[in-house]
Amino acid sequence: MATIIEQLATALQSSGLVVGLEHHAQAILAKLATSGGRTQVVKVSLEQRKQSSDYLVRLTSRACKAEHHSIIKEALKTNSLSEVGSLSLNTAGSTSVIDVRHSLVAEGLQFDEFVSALRTVAFHADAIEQRMGGGDKF
Repeated sequence: MATIIEQLATALQSSGLVVGLEHHAQAILAKLATSGGRTQVVKVSLEQRKQSSDYLVRLTSRACKAEHHSIIKEALKTNSLSEVGSLSLNTAGSTSVIDVRHSLVAEGLQFDEFVSALRTVAFHADAIEQRMGGGDKF
């Protein structure tokens, strides 16, 4: 039986929404076209909720490098106004980055709800990337 990640990957492949897609049983890397010929990669993974047996579909997209404390401060301000998702500081790699993150309850997830969240995360991360440096690195 296919995992929800594999089901979402199959549906994305046939949707025409993505311009690039890599996946395995645990995660998807979906590349979406944004604006002005730009693209944005969103990682889709499945995570168990803390202190629960429920699962979340987690969408994460790199927005910018967190090179200065002012960027982190701006991300915290943005979080207070955000209607969907959040910004997080990712320090796992050699360079700290700001990620756009959004979670959906896996059980009963409809594909159109997933697509809407996927596009929102991609466009939000790309807008931040443009505002912070203008490049198209992520």
